[in-house]
Amino acid sequence: MTDSATSPDVQAPDVELETTGVATADQDTGEGEASDTDHDDDGLDTEQSGDAGGEDDGLDDFELDGKTYRVPKALIEGQLRNEDYTRKTQELARKAEAAEARDRAAKAQEEFLATHTEAVKANLADVAELKALEKTLAEYQSYPDWDRLQQDNPAEFIKQQNLWAQMRGQRQELQEKVAKAEETLGLEARKRADEARESAIKDTFAILQRDIRGWNKETATKVFDFAEKTGGYSRAELLDVATDPRNVKLLHLAMTGQQAINRERAAKKAEQSQRTKPANEVGAGAPNARRASDPSGDALATKAWMERRNKEREAGK
Repeated sequence: MTDSATSPDVQAPDVELETTGVATADQDTGEGEASDTDHDDDGLDTEQSGDAGGEDDGLDDFELDGKTYRVPKALIEGQLRNEDYTRKTQELARKAEAAEARDRAAKAQEEFLATHTEAVKANLADVAELKALEKTLAEYQSYPDWDRLQQDNPAEFIKQQNLWAQMRGQRQELQEKVAKAEETLGLEARKRADEARESAIKDTFAILQRDIRGWNKETATKVFDFAEKTGGYSRAELLDVATDPRNVKLLHLAMTGQQAINRERAAKKAEQSQRTKPANEVGAGAPNARRASDPSGDALATKAWMERRNKEREAGK
């Protein structure tokens, strides 16, 4: 009785402990499942967040100085707006500057034409006066009887002679004046033409820099040298060509096309030369040329040695 009573008393804690252990295991299991579930949920949330980030994480590629960066789209959009604003502002500035330049050129042209027109009119008046004076002097020169006038009316003769000398002096002055005016007008016209051509050349160069990659003074020199040597242009003609970007573009296209043809020809020539290069004769003078081992010690090519050896076999040697 004492043992049996004691036994349950002793086993009771064990059972209780086991029960407690089971409960603890269950609790642990439950907690573990909950933890796993939470972990799975966390994992699911993370995966969903990752998926959401893959679809639209608010970042985009942005290239700067040859390198690509992931930056917020708002910054890219702001940068693009700034670039667009800067580009438009610069374009407007260029247009305004070009308009001002045209206005200055137009004003200068008007002033030149006004001055030039007055000078031309004055010169034309002098030329007309000179022609009339020359006509009068020709009439004086053809007067048939100056000697008779001198005898009959000496005073009138002296008067007419003085008037004739005066008109000859006026003619000399007018001739010099007209010549100087024509020279001045010619110089002004040539100056204006040179200025207009220089301005056109500058405008053409700016257009070519915009439309042809890498266009610079060195490229321009090459194009004009090509035109002079290949096309037969004179330097004076090239100055006129340089005022029209269309002509220069055609010359540049012709030069680059000719360069491509020359490279292709050189490549084909090199390839053809390589193909026609004679090959070394096999076995002739080669370091491993076969030598016959017969008593004569002759050095023979493989084919010749085989033929000789076959003949020796046939002969029973």
